[in-house]
Amino acid sequence: MRKKVVWTVTAGVLAILAGVMQGFSASKENACFGEERYTLRAPEGVESRRGPVEFPHHAHFEFACVRCHHTFDGTEPPMGCMVSGCHDATEAPPPLPGKSAAADMTYFKNAYHQTCWLGCHKEIKAKNLELQRAAAATGAKPKLAKTGPTTCNGCHGKPLQR
Repeated sequence: MRKKVVWTVTAGVLAILAGVMQGFSASKENACFGEERYTLRAPEGVESRRGPVEFPHHAHFEFACVRCHHTFDGTEPPMGCMVSGCHDATEAPPPLPGKSAAADMTYFKNAYHQTCWLGCHKEIKAKNLELQRAAAATGAKPKLAKTGPTTCNGCHGKPLQR
């Protein structure tokens, strides 16, 4: 009897998960809300010292949408980061006393760098190093999370020629 209950509960949970995963497919054919790949550029009128970033949106579907799209509620497609009133400031802010200029997230460059590069890629890399150090003591091989680029050229490619 107990095996039958466990089997029934397991089958129910799997059916629910299958339905949820079907609605949030990460396949190239069904890329949630949005394209498979975006080219992120500095806003019009801003001279960039680095090239645009080819952003593989589909490669980030393992993360909750709100990790990047902090105002996303799931009912409408997320807005772009540089829409009016969000991260649309095109000039670097002056640093406030006791704070760095990078703390102002209305500046488009800060929003991308603080969220993607520092808040995710470098965070994952640091956690992987921590796992490796802990595992070294036991000789275990930990399963490491895939991290994104952690260097300027890793995201932007080669610097623009002047």
